[in-house]
Amino acid sequence: MQVDDYLASITERTTELTRRLDAAVIGRSPEDLLRQPSAGVWSPAQVVEHLVITNRSYVPVMRAAIDLAPRDYGGSEAKLSFIGRTIAKMAGPGGNAPAPKFLFPTNRPDVDAVLVEWREQHAQILEIAVAAKGVDLSVVKIRNPFVKWVRLNLVDCFEIMTVHTDRHVGQIEDRVAVRDMP
Repeated sequence: MQVDDYLASITERTTELTRRLDAAVIGRSPEDLLRQPSAGVWSPAQVVEHLVITNRSYVPVMRAAIDLAPRDYGGSEAKLSFIGRTIAKMAGPGGNAPAPKFLFPTNRPDVDAVLVEWREQHAQILEIAVAAKGVDLSVVKIRNPFVKWVRLNLVDCFEIMTVHTDRHVGQIEDRVAVRDMP
């Protein structure tokens, strides 16, 4: 897939994930969103906070890389690296990568604050996708924010963040749907 098409896909997917999360949480009380389905299982609000914590590390690094990147890619392909593909598979829907402790949410996050920050981060991701026009995302590399010796390209970063969010928005949808059952 060409970089421009990939960026359009990221924009569509990010917009859809925002819509899905809003559909799952709007109209629910903070108590509903803080209720854990069972002991040791994160509440919907904790899942959102986990996404916020994760995105806090990726978003500024990606923004800086885009701002410094040359803009003469000539319509190149958007290619995941081997490590990026592997991380995306583990972090995405169907993946079972456990979260490291430093990415764990608090016991009772401020529901409104984490939802606002998550929406702001998704707006920033959309801005980064727009700013990335003309950048060869497969060539521009950053250090993985969590494992410094791992280098990722920007396709990897966009994909990891998107599939990770998809995985966890699905969890939130499942957890609020269970509460809706009679």
